[in-house]
Amino acid sequence: MKQNIELHTNIQALSIIFANLVENIALLARSLAHSPKFIEETVTMAKSAGQQAMKILCKKEMIISAAKAKVDPEKCSACLLCVCVCSYGAPFINEDGVSQIPPSACMGCGICVSECPLRAITLKHCTDDQILAKIDAMLEPTDSSFPFPGNAG
Repeated sequence: MKQNIELHTNIQALSIIFANLVENIALLARSLAHSPKFIEETVTMAKSAGQQAMKILCKKEMIISAAKAKVDPEKCSACLLCVCVCSYGAPFINEDGVSQIPPSACMGCGICVSECPLRAITLKHCTDDQILAKIDAMLEPTDSSFPFPGNAG
């Protein structure tokens, strides 16, 4: 499932995009040190990096994954484990003293969900019940009339 979110309301998403842009520019600078390049090739690569960034920044809406982490403030003890393990820097402790994860900053990787000792964080559209249902569906016996090499007999 995907949901549309307007770009101008997602300051956190813009900061991630700019961080990726800076990383790409740093990669470009490092690539210059690998071997001598003609200036025209370097300029072309820099323009390409800028065009890739503009394709993202000029959109009025972004399509993002619907799998986002959500914190239950009643269970959260503000242990800061989610803040420490998140590679994207999405979780923070809000003014109420509990963890908060903005949907625009969450990449849906689920690391914070697996690390939360109190199970205060859930990943939308990827709950334990949903995963167990998928596993049960995969383990159900199949129709033996289906022509599959494992069903020969």
